[in-house]
Amino acid sequence: MYRIPDLHRVMNAGRRPRLQRIAAYRRLGYRVVVEGTPTTPLRWKVFRPWLRTVSASGIVASREAAIDAANAWIRQDVETARMTAAAVAAAH
Repeated sequence: MYRIPDLHRVMNAGRRPRLQRIAAYRRLGYRVVVEGTPTTPLRWKVFRPWLRTVSASGIVASREAAIDAANAWIRQDVETARMTAAAVAAAH
């Protein structure tokens, strides 16, 4: 007779490995999370201070590259918000 596989293994056979948190920090109110596994590229996510959903994300090869990419996105978002606020103030 052949062995009948248990249901848990069959249901989870095609799933990705669980991501491990490599780094998590806050910068200018933004929350940054870097996750990955030893066999996959790292994924970074940025959450805006007023939102619970992901505002930006990316996939990179190293922890340093993930942190640099997240910080660059935060700098750009802050600069865009400042310019928008200045344009609105100048229009009034």
